[in-house]
Amino acid sequence: MYSSIRAAVAIGLLVIAGCGDNNGLVPVSGKVTLDGKPLADAAVGFFADAGGTPAVGTTDAQGNFTLSTHKPGDGATEGQNVVTVSKQSNLDAGKEVEESEIVRMKNESPIKYFSPKTSDIKVEVKYGMEPVVIDLKSGK
Repeated sequence: MYSSIRAAVAIGLLVIAGCGDNNGLVPVSGKVTLDGKPLADAAVGFFADAGGTPAVGTTDAQGNFTLSTHKPGDGATEGQNVVTVSKQSNLDAGKEVEESEIVRMKNESPIKYFSPKTSDIKVEVKYGMEPVVIDLKSGK
């Protein structure tokens, strides 16, 4: 009887150790370029086919990003993910804006990548993966 209890406890500890506190998240980093040039200040999203909370990040001046879901840098859900990339700029930068006033924006990245429904970028998120390289084409 004691050996079966010890075995059950050992299995339980292995399960707990295997789960960790990553909630099925895998650290993901990468770089976004537009027509071969780094895309700074773009929002990057990973939407898992399995559902759940999307992972998000913002590119730096060199186009580099790190994804976060629940806490900074914790990563994205393991498995197939649809990737979104969006960047917009204010056409009236510096102009004072009144509450509820419409602000004119310019899309700095192709609009097809703004939504997981229209983006055709897919990434398989898995442990030990290399940094993701996302090279967008403007179509110009």
